[in-house]
Amino acid sequence: MQLNKNLFKKIDSELILFSITFLFFFQLVGDLISSIYMLDLLKLEIDEKLFGVLFLLSPFLLVIFRKKIPNIFTELTALILIIMRIITPFMSTANKIITAGFGVTCFLLFFPSYFSGRKDGNLSINLGTSFASAILLSIMFRAMNATVDISMYGWFQAIGWVLAVLGILALIAQFNIRATEPV
Repeated sequence: MQLNKNLFKKIDSELILFSITFLFFFQLVGDLISSIYMLDLLKLEIDEKLFGVLFLLSPFLLVIFRKKIPNIFTELTALILIIMRIITPFMSTANKIITAGFGVTCFLLFFPSYFSGRKDGNLSINLGTSFASAILLSIMFRAMNATVDISMYGWFQAIGWVLAVLGILALIAQFNIRATEPV
């Protein structure tokens, strides 16, 4: 019976963590691209704002870790992703490029580093379910505010704060479970 309880706890925390990180990634990459587009809409030359696209090439930084990625790196990238999602709506358009870019970078580093030391291959159900639920949440938030994500504006940012708290709790639960697993 103890095995089943741990299994359900692991699936739930992993599912919640992936769903929230996927949703935050979708929101942040949308903000990153829309901020770059807004600031460079009327210009025909390349300037420093276009370098925000380089945040999307951040997974090449994982070449630094040849053998094993430390667990603290994975935890920190997920935590920074959540923090960047919380502070991005409060920034000006120029600063959104930086905060959303760091959030996108953290997701693109978190996702592969989370799976780097794993031997089990039974994550397809959790990944598929969390990806689908993140897309459905993103569609719902955009449909509620006529194509603009409602959780990024006004008092509805409380939705993002609640999701961030759930994400941090899922992150803590997941990495407590992961720390107790044998290597």
